[in-house]
Formats: sequence, structure tokens, C-alpha cells
Amino acid sequence: MDISIQAIYKHIIFLFFTSQYIFCQNPINVVQSNQLDQIIVNDTTWQKFAGNVIIEHLDFKIKSDTIIIDEFKTLIKGWGNTEITNDSISCKSDSINIKKLQDHIVFYNNTILKTNGMTIYSNQITYDYKNKKLNYYSGGTIKSKNQNIESQVFLYNIESKESSFSKNINLKTQDFVIQTDTMHEYNDTITFIGMTNIKNSELDIYCNKGLLKKSNTLILDNGVKVHVKNEIIQAKKLIRDIKKDTNHFTEDVKIITEDSTHVFGNELTQLDDVSTITKNCKIKLLNNTDSIIVTGDSILINNQDNTIQINSNVIINGQDLHGSCEIMTFESNYTEINMLTRPVLFFNQTQLTGEIITLFKQNNQLDSIYIPKNPFIRSPNDSLSYDNQIKGNFLEGKLKEKSIDFLEFNGNSKMKYFDKNIENKSVLGINNIEAGKIKILFDNSNNIKSMLCVNQVESNHIELDTTKNTMQKVKEITELDGYQIYSIKVLKN
Repeated sequence: MDISIQAIYKHIIFLFFTSQYIFCQNPINVVQSNQLDQIIVNDTTWQKFAGNVIIEHLDFKIKSDTIIIDEFKTLIKGWGNTEITNDSISCKSDSINIKKLQDHIVFYNNTILKTNGMTIYSNQITYDYKNKKLNYYSGGTIKSKNQNIESQVFLYNIESKESSFSKNINLKTQDFVIQTDTMHEYNDTITFIGMTNIKNSELDIYCNKGLLKKSNTLILDNGVKVHVKNEIIQAKKLIRDIKKDTNHFTEDVKIITEDSTHVFGNELTQLDDVSTITKNCKIKLLNNTDSIIVTGDSILINNQDNTIQINSNVIINGQDLHGSCEIMTFESNYTEINMLTRPVLFFNQTQLTGEIITLFKQNNQLDSIYIPKNPFIRSPNDSLSYDNQIKGNFLEGKLKEKSIDFLEFNGNSKMKYFDKNIENKSVLGINNIEAGKIKILFDNSNNIKSMLCVNQVESNHIELDTTKNTMQKVKEITELDGYQIYSIKVLKN
């Protein structure tokens, strides 16, 4: 075989150089190379290995198209299809720079590094192999089984498996996307601080602090705001069970619907499209002229049917409107309000009752009223201790701004109204009227202005000496069936 002197010379140099590196401190073992050259860069002599290069250093095995080692054996650089592996990492990169004095490896451009079940993509990753720490500061992506994380800055401890992220963080799971400023991950728990947005196809959440536990539970704090369907939910804290799809809000809970209906409470639980609000519950109906506040022991919102139900001790307060019942429902996209179980409304001192009272909203203002059975109105008489009364089979009425426009009693309507006997104060004048329909018109202060009786009208006037009759007899004559006095309930501060 004909071997050139130059080839023999290079082979001898390669063997000599290799043995040099083997026997130095922290040896560099050149396992394989197709070519060896010596180059000088900035007055420093470098040994250049090219073609299928394999070297070993510490516990690393390095493969590359080209590797150069400086004369002081403190720097190792490689480029072209570069791979480096040990028990902790496996990495592919366009190029690497091993700084032995700093115990660092820097990976440049198109780097893919695998460790602890995750894959890191970046154009510059630094590995502190003495302390087993990784970082990048120029952007990158971390992919694992359940999530992908993009960030500008990333720090990672291989032994403790702690991660820190900052700047332009974007975390993606199969359930949602989290965008935040600062994030830390340890023991399957991710914490984040700063302006944070969490969203999926159904909801959009904002907060300033929180954590994600084992990809199953979100715990959010500090200024929580959730946009979902046609409403906004605000609270100090939110615990979300991702797998069960449940939310639990606490402290200063507020729900804003699209028609400016605001719901408040201290606790809100959401499950299967049903929201349950408890503790200090109230609903505020906002409009241009007046705000009506409704309170109760609990509030249920069905987001699928767009209905609200307020349960137990329901109290209504407005500037000129008050009322109470045991159950109140909002239906037909919150435009129909039904007062159930002992409902009563007060327009100033005028009391209105019925088995069910239904109020209708238009443009978020009370527009009309309907009582399908046993409507009864009681209006105090300024000069007498007896109340004017009207009842019927059902009632229809119109409201305007903060007052009643008219009320219309239909079917077997009856009315009692009283007048004073100027000559004898013990004698009471009683007007009894029956008609098919009685319509009452009100002034702007909700006082009765006039009445109109139509269809089969019958009336009579009697005088009753209250001193010559028993209290029971006076009661029977002066009160229609169903007469009852309710007290106005006032909201607690």
C-alpha cells in the first residue's frame, strides 16, 4: 500500500495530540476524526478536527462535523450536525462552545435539548454542567407531555427539576392557554405573578397571581376577572377544577350580564352551567333613572336557559319601589321577573299583592306588570285610618320610569273606598263598587289620580257608625276578602 509521507505525518500528530489530551487534567479524548489541522486565530493556536469527529470530555460524548480546541485546552468549539450527550442531557445544535473554566456549554442556533422528559428549543442555551443548570435569555420553547411553554427567559435546575420563566410567557395545554409575566414550576405546580390571561374557547380569565396544580386545578388570586359567554365575573379569588369543569369564586364576587344586571355575593360556585351565589347576595338592576336592588339568601343562575332564581327572604328596594317575596325568578333572557310565594310590592305607600307578581323589563327598565290571579291593592287614605282597596281576577299594568302609569283589574273586580263624614267623625262613608274592569290612573308620585269602572258596574254607598258596631263587624264591612297589611322590608346595610 502506498502511503504518503504527509498522511503518515498527520497520523503521527493526531496520535500525539490525542495522547496529550488523554493525560491532561480533565482529559479530552479524541475518539475519531477524519482530518486534523492546526490553525491560528487571534494569536491563539487551535487544533482543528474535521469529518465525523467524536470526542469525550468528562461524562460527555460529543459528535460534530468540526471541532476545534485551543492550545490552553480551556475552550472547545464545534459546529455542523453537533450532538452532545451524558446522563443528564441529550442535545442537537448547529454549534457549541464549551468553556471549561466556567464549567459551561453554550448551544447556538436550532438547538434541541432533552432532559427529564422535556424538550427545549432555542437558538441559544447555556448549560452549567457543574451545578446542572440550564438557561436561555433570547427566547425558546419547552415541550413536555401535557404542555408547551414559550418564554423569553428560562432557568432550569436539572436535579431539583425547578423551572423559572419570565417575559412573554405563553403556556399551552389541551385545556387552555396561559399568558403571563413571571412563572415558576416545581413538583407539578406552576405559579405565576403579574398580569395574567388564561383562556380557552369558552372563557377568558384575567388575574395578577395564581397557580396551576398538576394540570388539574387553577387557584387564582388578586383581581380575578372572567369573561364567559354574555357575562363578566369578578372576584378576589377563584379555584377552578379543570377536569370536573367547576369554578369556585370567593370574596367580593360580582357578575355583570349584558343588560347591565349586576349580581353580587361572597361566594359563587359554577357547575354544569349553573351558578350558585351565597352569602350577602344581591342583584342590582341598573338604568338611567333609578337602580333597583334585590337581595336574598342565595341566587341560582342557569347560563344555559338565561334564568336567575333568588331564594328565601327576597327583598326589593328602589327609590320609590319596595317589595318582598320568598322566591324571585328572572326568565326570558332576564326580561321577565316573577315574584313567587307571598309576593308584595310597594309603590310609595300603595301596596300590591297577588299569588304571583310578574314584572317585565324593557331596555333594562321596569315596563309593565301582570298578576294572573287574585290581585289586591291597598292604598292608605290620608284623612282616615281605613285603606282604599281593589281586587279582581287578574291584573295588567303599565309602568313608566320610577312610577305606575296605570293598573287594570279584570274580572269580578271589587273596590272599597272611604270618605269622611264632616259632621260626625265616628260615621264612616263606604263606597262599594263592583265591575267587570276597574282601571286606576296614578300621578308621578304613585298616588291614585282617577279611576274608571266599566262593564256591569254596580255601586252603593253606606254609612257606618264605628262606635255602634263591634271591631269584628267593622272589619267585615270595611275589608274586602284577601285584605292584608304587609310591612315594608328595608335592606340591611
